[in-house]
Amino acid sequence: MDFYMVGGMGHASMVSLGYSIKNTKTTILYESPFRIIKTLSDMKDTIGSDRKIAVVREISKIYEEVFRGTIDEAILEYNERTIKGEFVICIDKA
Repeated sequence: MDFYMVGGMGHASMVSLGYSIKNTKTTILYESPFRIIKTLSDMKDTIGSDRKIAVVREISKIYEEVFRGTIDEAILEYNERTIKGEFVICIDKA
């Protein structure tokens, strides 16, 4: 497989993000709108602010949105908007 699927972050977030530090595969995780900012902040603290990510809101639905950029850019983007819907985050390989 060319990716590593994590599912929801929950209490295992630091372990999962720690794996992403040197992971040679894209990491995919699911996140709720209630934890998206916290997860992005944890990602920044754990794997750095300049890692490329894609954040997809409401994947495969009529209101699907895709954000592509760095973790820092994603934090700025989602701090400035009302957050609704479920998210999938794809973290670029190391």
